[in-house]
Amino acid sequence: MKTTAQSLAMAPAAAQSWLAVFGELVKARLTFLVLLTTLVGFYIGTRELMDYTLLVHTLFGTALMACGASALNQLAEREHDARMRRTESRPLPSGRLQPETVLIFGGVCSVAGLLYLALAVNLLTSLIGAFTLVTYVFLYTPLKRVTWLNTAVGAVPAAIDGLDGGAERADGRRLVVVRDPFLLANPAFSGDRLDVSRGISEGGFCHAAVD
Repeated sequence: MKTTAQSLAMAPAAAQSWLAVFGELVKARLTFLVLLTTLVGFYIGTRELMDYTLLVHTLFGTALMACGASALNQLAEREHDARMRRTESRPLPSGRLQPETVLIFGGVCSVAGLLYLALAVNLLTSLIGAFTLVTYVFLYTPLKRVTWLNTAVGAVPAAIDGLDGGAERADGRRLVVVRDPFLLANPAFSGDRLDVSRGISEGGFCHAAVD
């Protein structure tokens, strides 16, 4: 009985621990900011009555893509993250999660987010999301280890920022275009350069001189 009681007591703690691990993997605070800006963009782009159902669909699809992008980003940078004190405790470098698990999680979240946006919002929103996903994970992320001009490449998804929130289709129907998490990558990494440029160099990332 005592062993059973101890096991039951440990279960919530274990659940909270795993929740914290995945919260770190998906960069929960950054994802929250993405959803907040998505909400603002949606509101600004609304010309008639607010469609709360569409808003919920937009936020949910965006959240899935944000989680997937963050996971795939950390998967790609796990070896470099292990070299920096500020990132060595992340789920992958610390060994709390395995690469295979993160790959499956990130891939499923990304694909699910794209499909959900295509079916529940509209196809163009999903296509723009796919473009930003590919640009962020397969272009911007690798270039961070090659040239400090990676921030210029990271600004490409941000260039479609004006489409966030809403736009008018030819038939007058409001078109929702989500703000994807990747749009925050460029300023976020710029901030990293200013705060911990030495640590980033140790991790093998290129950055502009700030001294």
